[in-house]
Amino acid sequence: MLTIEPGDSFGLDGSALAGAPKHIVNSQFGWEGDTTQVTLLVGRVSERLLARGERVINPNRLLDVCEDPGVQLDAVLRHNIEVRGVPFTIGLSAQSA
Repeated sequence: MLTIEPGDSFGLDGSALAGAPKHIVNSQFGWEGDTTQVTLLVGRVSERLLARGERVINPNRLLDVCEDPGVQLDAVLRHNIEVRGVPFTIGLSAQSA
């Protein structure tokens, strides 16, 4: 026999899910030459819920914990060189905090 349970018995009360932002945007821009490659990655995540608060209604209850990660930038530079006939790749990368 199939039993149907209401969604609120599973904590599904219509509020946001933890860790699920409304908007995510990722972009990649790059340039490549004969010996050099440059890549820039840009990411933006809107505010998201980190931890659920208490569902009990009282003045001293724990509230939801939210995070707004903002924009993240990553840059990568790679350059191929040759030293005494041996090929090497020099790389540099930077990342926003």
